[in-house]
Amino acid sequence: MNKSYKHFLFFVFSIFYPYIMYIILETFIKNISIPINAFIMLTDILFILIIYFVYKKDIILEWNIFKKDWINIIKNNARYWGYGLIAMSFFNLLITFFIAKDISENEKLVRELLEQMPIFMIISTVIVAPITEEMIYRKSIKGFINNKYFYMVMSGLIFGLAHVINSFKDVTDFLFILPYGALGFVFAYIYDKTKTIFAPISFHLIHNLIMVTLSMLLSLIG
Repeated sequence: MNKSYKHFLFFVFSIFYPYIMYIILETFIKNISIPINAFIMLTDILFILIIYFVYKKDIILEWNIFKKDWINIIKNNARYWGYGLIAMSFFNLLITFFIAKDISENEKLVRELLEQMPIFMIISTVIVAPITEEMIYRKSIKGFINNKYFYMVMSGLIFGLAHVINSFKDVTDFLFILPYGALGFVFAYIYDKTKTIFAPISFHLIHNLIMVTLSMLLSLIG
């Protein structure tokens, strides 16, 4: 199979995967006494296994690249993550100023779930999300978009849309595509620059860990 088709098919599959799992839950598992958290965790594990099966050779190759020089990779690219944070903060401030929304509905949902089931959400947000999202929005998209600038823009926009589409309440929520997209653009740039998906995964993990820690601290203080 042509590699571009493989990447594109994986991308399409990954978009529909949560809905497929939801249908399975509603159709077959609803009447079985399986906690919803356990089911979601199982679907995450299954998806990571699918990722490994589809991208095994690339994962091994890119892990070896990262493993050999991970300190310099992190050190030399940390500033780009910093630029992403600045851009993200800038867009958030603009949105807050013009429409008086301080955080996205997605962020509100994450904070609520952190309070309700902290251990599950820490694992999901800090470990699962960086792996799965980087494989979907960086690895697969780069595989079927050859122009690196178009790839970075599309990677950022689709990443931003993915963080808005399932939780928006009104059309203004789509403005939050910009801050999420800015960070996604930076992660795409880091992947293109380093040639190892483990670089953006690492920065994504660090970013989410900091955000989760701050969210939990604010919750305790508040």
